[in-house]
Amino acid sequence: MVVRGEGSGGGASCRRGRRRRRRRRRRRRRKEERGCYGLPQAGILANKLLKKRLAKHGYFELPHTPGLFKHISRPVQFTLVVDDFGIKYVGEDNLQHLLNAIEQDYTLSVDRTGGLYCGITLKWNYKERYLD
Repeated sequence: MVVRGEGSGGGASCRRGRRRRRRRRRRRRRKEERGCYGLPQAGILANKLLKKRLAKHGYFELPHTPGLFKHISRPVQFTLVVDDFGIKYVGEDNLQHLLNAIEQDYTLSVDRTGGLYCGITLKWNYKERYLD
């Protein structure tokens, strides 16, 4: 029988403690990645995670308009309502920058006509500059 003191470098109880800490860290990471569907705070958690991920690419939420995001230097703005992005951009490369930032962590489908947003059918007339 071998008995080790606390300061002597470990043993079975030390290994168990390390395993426990590793499991906790893995659980925390998984919880961040997958979200908590069905919980009241699920939307808030998903929004915080999205903000953190987009901040790496230079996007931030405007302080006085929740759901409206902007890039620090590119002419790109977008609104986020649940899972719909409404994007206003100048130049194809700026749009592609935003789409690449989102696609790193999420799967998405793109409708370049902007025909359906938040369940509302939109008919854009760019020549006469109005929306039906």
